[in-house]
Amino acid sequence: MLRHQASRYRFLNCVALFLCAVLLASCAKVGPNYKQPAFAQEVQLSVADGEFAGLVPQQTDIQYWWRIFNDPTLNLLINEAISNNIDIKVALSSIYESRAQYGVTRSRLLPTIDGAASVARSRQSDAGTGGDRSSFTQYAVGVDASWEIDLWGKIRRSIEASEAEYQATEEQLNDLLISVCADVARRYFMIRTLQSQVAITVKNIDSQKIILKMVQDRRAAGISSGLEENQSMQVYSTTQTYLPSLRTELSNNINRLSFLLGQPTGYVNDLLTPLADVPLPPEDVAIDIPADRLRLRPDVRQAERLLIAQTARVGVATAELYPTLSLFGSLGTGALSIGDLFSSGSSQFSIGPSVKMNLFNRNDLRQQIIVEDERAKQALYHYEMTVLLAVEEIENALVAYHEQQIQLRSLNNAQIAAQLVMDKSQDLYRSGLIDFQVVLDAQRTLLEMENNYEAGRGNTSIYLVDLYRALAGGWENSRDLVN
Repeated sequence: MLRHQASRYRFLNCVALFLCAVLLASCAKVGPNYKQPAFAQEVQLSVADGEFAGLVPQQTDIQYWWRIFNDPTLNLLINEAISNNIDIKVALSSIYESRAQYGVTRSRLLPTIDGAASVARSRQSDAGTGGDRSSFTQYAVGVDASWEIDLWGKIRRSIEASEAEYQATEEQLNDLLISVCADVARRYFMIRTLQSQVAITVKNIDSQKIILKMVQDRRAAGISSGLEENQSMQVYSTTQTYLPSLRTELSNNINRLSFLLGQPTGYVNDLLTPLADVPLPPEDVAIDIPADRLRLRPDVRQAERLLIAQTARVGVATAELYPTLSLFGSLGTGALSIGDLFSSGSSQFSIGPSVKMNLFNRNDLRQQIIVEDERAKQALYHYEMTVLLAVEEIENALVAYHEQQIQLRSLNNAQIAAQLVMDKSQDLYRSGLIDFQVVLDAQRTLLEMENNYEAGRGNTSIYLVDLYRALAGGWENSRDLVN
């Protein structure tokens, strides 16, 4: 009866100790609590309410912004990049790694429990037993448990940091998706531009060859001089020199696009056949720039989560100054024979608290707090810098697209006028009314204006892509990638 009461008393003591531990674990966390910086709210876009050519302020969804170009090849390329881009795969792996690390950190809040079983054969020495060297076997089975009580929030601060770092990897993927989608579109538009410029150059070479043949015929007939033939040959040969550099740049862009898609070059070449013009956006593109657009950008969100993580690290370092309380306990059985291992008299247990405190390296701990605090300041500065860079990127993209729209109209008018001058100058030269130098100047000008116009078409689409990138269009696709 007394033995039963003693066991009950020990059990109640264990329960009381457990409840005290839970109560202590709910104590306040040391270190600073994170407060969202007001910087992002205070910074405003100076051009957000302005009027821009080709843009209409209207609420719209820019998740799949590339569909506005109505180009099936572009849609296919971007979908392929989202599925196969190597950087995206690496970022996904980083998310899974960070998620697992977050789970490891959370598990520190729970007790650790280990099971153990042992068999030990022993024999004493002659000197220690007076010549009795009898042997015996010790059998033991038990469970050991330990639990660190989170008195000062060290573990909880670590969980805050780990969770924020996990969220930062998600935002890193979001930001990468924006960049990859935009880079694919940019490369595609550059390729289409270069293809058009190669075609224009070949067309001008053919045209100049016809003019060269006309000049040679006129010289054979004694109508023109050898100088005109030499001048025509010079223009014809000079135009031919443009093709190698254009084709080299075209090949480089195709190779880069292949890399972005995680595919060999031949695959991309097949997609880019037949040739096509650069797809232009509609004349009026709906663009919505809400006040919180800056805070929605993944790079800004990532910088903030890294700031949250580093703020929590300050608390982790601060908690090292305080004592650590742990509970330990073991429950098991021990006997000299297996038959007695689970008898009533073979049970054994131990339970108790353990207190640990750093006494002689407290200056090092305080210095570590300073280290983490300075890192938190650096994370704050990085956050503010990221916000300012986001403002710069959005405002630059808005102005660039606006000005490009104006320039494209002028380039179109210039190339139309250059074609008219070219046609008229050839007619007048055949009639002997103008000098051949006028025809040569018209040839050079026409080639330049046609190439400039194609470059302007490509830049118009590219600058709109830059605007969508700046406005963080496309990152919602990560929800389909992360399980």
